[in-house]
Amino acid sequence: MDIQESPSSRIKSEEQQLPTRQRPGPNTPCPSLCGPNHRGVFEAAHPGTTTTAIGQYYRGMLINKDHQLLHHSTSDIIPGFLPNSKAPASFTLTISTSSKMSSEGGAVGKESINTEIITLSRYLSEEQTKHKEATGDFTLLCHALQFSFKSIAYYIRRASLINLSGLAGSSNTTGDDQKKLDVIGNDIFIAAMRSSRRVRVLVSEEEEDAIIFDQNPHARYAIACDPIDGSSNLDAGVSVGTIFGIYRLAEGAKGTKEDLLVPGSDLVAAGFTMYGASAQLVMTMKDGPVNGFTMDNALGEFILTHPDMKIPKKRAIYSCNEGNSKYWEEPVKEWCESLKSAEKPYSARYIGSMVADAYRTLLYGGIFAYPADKKSPKGKLRILYECGPMAMVFENAGGQAVDSKMRRMVTVVPEHIHDRSGIFLGSYDEVQKERSIWLYGRLKEEIYCVLLVRDAETELPEKHRTSIVANEPEACRARAISRFASYRQPRVTTKVSRKHLLVAIRKQKTAAAASGVEVQAPVDSVIIIEFGMVVSNLDGSMPGCCDSRDMNIMPDFNYWGDFALQAWVNINPSPQWASRQIEPYRGLPFGAYLHSNRPRRQRKLTGPLEPSEQSFWDRFKLLSWEPDQRTEDQSGSAFLTKLPFDIRIMIYEMVLGNRVLHLSAQSPKSRIQHYTCKCPGEIVLEGANHACSDSAIRQTPSSPRAEQQEATGLLPLLTCCRQIYSEAIDTLYSANTFSFTQNFAAFTFLKLMVPPQRLLTIRRFRLHMRIPRHPSLNSRSSRDWHDLWTFFGSEMSGLQNLYLELQMLQPMEVHIESTPDDEAETWIRPMVTMAVDAYRRRGCVVELETRHVRHYPARIFSNENQKSEKLEEEDVLALTCAALHRSIRLSLG
Repeated sequence: MDIQESPSSRIKSEEQQLPTRQRPGPNTPCPSLCGPNHRGVFEAAHPGTTTTAIGQYYRGMLINKDHQLLHHSTSDIIPGFLPNSKAPASFTLTISTSSKMSSEGGAVGKESINTEIITLSRYLSEEQTKHKEATGDFTLLCHALQFSFKSIAYYIRRASLINLSGLAGSSNTTGDDQKKLDVIGNDIFIAAMRSSRRVRVLVSEEEEDAIIFDQNPHARYAIACDPIDGSSNLDAGVSVGTIFGIYRLAEGAKGTKEDLLVPGSDLVAAGFTMYGASAQLVMTMKDGPVNGFTMDNALGEFILTHPDMKIPKKRAIYSCNEGNSKYWEEPVKEWCESLKSAEKPYSARYIGSMVADAYRTLLYGGIFAYPADKKSPKGKLRILYECGPMAMVFENAGGQAVDSKMRRMVTVVPEHIHDRSGIFLGSYDEVQKERSIWLYGRLKEEIYCVLLVRDAETELPEKHRTSIVANEPEACRARAISRFASYRQPRVTTKVSRKHLLVAIRKQKTAAAASGVEVQAPVDSVIIIEFGMVVSNLDGSMPGCCDSRDMNIMPDFNYWGDFALQAWVNINPSPQWASRQIEPYRGLPFGAYLHSNRPRRQRKLTGPLEPSEQSFWDRFKLLSWEPDQRTEDQSGSAFLTKLPFDIRIMIYEMVLGNRVLHLSAQSPKSRIQHYTCKCPGEIVLEGANHACSDSAIRQTPSSPRAEQQEATGLLPLLTCCRQIYSEAIDTLYSANTFSFTQNFAAFTFLKLMVPPQRLLTIRRFRLHMRIPRHPSLNSRSSRDWHDLWTFFGSEMSGLQNLYLELQMLQPMEVHIESTPDDEAETWIRPMVTMAVDAYRRRGCVVELETRHVRHYPARIFSNENQKSEKLEEEDVLALTCAALHRSIRLSLG
């Protein structure tokens, strides 16, 4: 269908007949005057109706001279989109005109129009049809919002030409200087919401109080908006935007500003429009996708260009005003420095307009931050119409948004309509990184608060107390703590490694206990250290700390992990006193080694290559010029060609085996040294092998190798030939006895140095084990003790002899002597179970020694079984545990 010149000429003639004051011109104050072409098409589609008689028809909207919205069509003005039109739903329209481009950017010449595009109006109509209960009120409200966005976009494009970018000479209720465009945008929003008759309450940044539309008493929606965010940047041509949130009033609500003092999770819809090179509208509904629309100036419609937007999970970009870093809290400073000092530093992108920065972050990922600081303790951005709607958009797009206290932004309830907050929003992982750093900083303060309260209990010597509490009388303990609240950092220099503070977040619906203090109100999320010790709420409050309420905050160490206990010692003003306090709550010394992971990069083991495992090329030797010692016949070696494999194994055992290898280390991080025992038959007590190391101690400093130092003779044979190495390497582990005198050396060797496959070949193992506390003293010690015997039984399944000398400190000996034999099964049973099972399976003998007295659990079990043949095995095990405990107790004298 072609529209030729005749309608255009008719339009011109009618325009000439209109009074001058009704003609559209460049100084027309309303954007609804869109030029003669659009009006002519409207009149052609509606014979007998003129725009001057009813009002001006602008892009599908009728607006009177007072800028009030009279009618809005959800379809375009072109035939085929009009209601009750008989034109096909999809066609190509060619418009030929000789007029110049209109002020809105109309086409010149011939243009092919694609009618399969999805406009905002079409999108809203389709969404409405998906909900049978929909009345259409929400759709009409969105059309009114759409008109506001188009109008503001028009004025912003012309702001510099008609002098709208200057100051209006006043400030809004939040203290910001108002621009002329701020006033115009606010007036447009008020007029559009009033004319829609679907809005009861409007909250705007430019209005001190909420606007109540009394002419719409039955309207059920409320709008919170910032008409033009970032207007201070208009003079520089920086992108600005509009932020809006739509609330549905509760049943029975009277329609007051108090009805909007709800969390952001109550939003029905939210979004923003950015006015830049083109107007970009981003909109989302509750639990729905985030969609992006782009303004087509030629059609006058928002076109869906970014359906179902998803923010990248992480991106090395951060956006914040670092000029305020001087006033930031320490955790925020640490977060910012960590981004800049990373191995691959983050890129900084900051525009200064929240809408522009947020839109870029939504598209490309990263994090946008505007935290609270000393100048603005609560923050600068408004919760109701800036933080809340933005948080809903980012969460629906797969990101996160939190305030300066690391609470979800959509859960924050404003105290008044212009309440402020800090905000961090962006990619999920990037916001999570900031949360972990912030929580770590608060955790250090929390631990120090605990120490101050402990000091106030007068259980520390006077010289060890902090200066804050020491100057206060005991009766004023609460006042001393509240005084500490003004100090954001500990008053002592502390170095707490982050690995010592394992911070996690877990959901907890009931009231939580923090260091012995019960929280009065239930919280959704709490910070926990390793095994569940609660130290702080996510809302920023620290239960029991910096509070004048009744407090009893000695930490409950029963739930503290080993790393958290060590952190508490490191941060304490008196580490010696702190070590004594936590001693009963530590695990056993070897527990950390048992639960550590093996190195990621395991050694590639060498072993005899079976003929079935050889590849075709290995068998025919076609790809290698050099012989493979594992498969190549050693024709020049009579040892390998004439002696049978069994004879060679016997030779390996004679050369490499029948030794006692002593292994020790100076510290847990130093190298493990080994030397061959010179008198294996005389090793009865610990320290009897001192003669083995005398030669190593008396080395001549000037000599590169002391003459007294003897070679063990282990390496020469293994390094001469790869085939010999592959055959003899297992003999090195199976034919020797490994003897340790230190827990850390033994378990470093077993868990970190020896590959699991070689661990199975160890036959004889001796360990002088120091046990500083009773295994059943607490749950952590009990766990470590059980895991030790599980390790011996499962991961060292090749053992033939296991010798453990238990060296106990006096508290443990006292505990054993005071425990009845029939009540000691908790810590005795793991030893008995492992010893009996190993003896049955492979004849392994387990020996325990205390005070030079040896105990054989398997032998005791056999004796008890013979005495009581009719008893079940469980009963025999119980009797064995009691008998073994009696034997250990009596050996202690």
